[in-house]
Amino acid sequence: TIQNEGTFHFDILFEANIPGNDIRNKCIIDLEIQRNSNLPYKVCQRGIFYGGRIISQEYGTYFVKSNYQDIIKAITIWAVFYSSKRKQNTLERFTIDKRVEIGEDLNNSKDHDLFEMVIVGLGESDEVSAPDFIYTLLTDRLSVEDKKKKLAQKYGLKMTEEIKMEVTEMCNLSSMIAEENQLIGEERGFVKGEDSKSREMSIYLYNHGVPLEIIAGAANATVGQIHKWISEDIQNHKDLS
Repeated sequence: TIQNEGTFHFDILFEANIPGNDIRNKCIIDLEIQRNSNLPYKVCQRGIFYGGRIISQEYGTYFVKSNYQDIIKAITIWAVFYSSKRKQNTLERFTIDKRVEIGEDLNNSKDHDLFEMVIVGLGESDEVSAPDFIYTLLTDRLSVEDKKKKLAQKYGLKMTEEIKMEVTEMCNLSSMIAEENQLIGEERGFVKGEDSKSREMSIYLYNHGVPLEIIAGAANATVGQIHKWISEDIQNHKDLS
């Protein structure tokens, strides 16, 4: 039994069908919009944690008991607004690979292909690329009309009424997610911004028996800071009881 799991917030979480996949024809996709790149941890570390949470919550819904063959793939996508020019207009893909160190590969299946992470580095660019396209949709530095103009001129996107409406909805969604994430942090009394995410992750790992030294390394914080967050969380639960 997993105790003290707590409430976990994803930006956008949905189920999708995988065309041409007879074995696993579904996957769960998590889309995260990260506006602050000044973080005490690496985005890939947080993304792995999110992927683990997605798979663990499949128990009781997608598979039961020991039917691990029914686990469906988790894909987490991170759109990150990097301040560093070197990280802008980049796309990284992380997958689970298998290496046979001894003997032959007698089972060349994709049974292990249950997690994938994509990190898209966003920033203004003159290049025609997927990261720049996503940046245009999500940035708050361009008005909705300027975004439509850029998408039409740079990417040849025909601005039908349907496309115009979808672009507007995407812009509104990005703003809504940013506002909601800020409210969640304020309602819980956490430090605004990414400190709240580090704290939430640290408390979760501590409740699952991970040593403080390992938690500090994952959160890129001191052991003293981790201990302070845990003590405050324990006190908050006492005040509520």
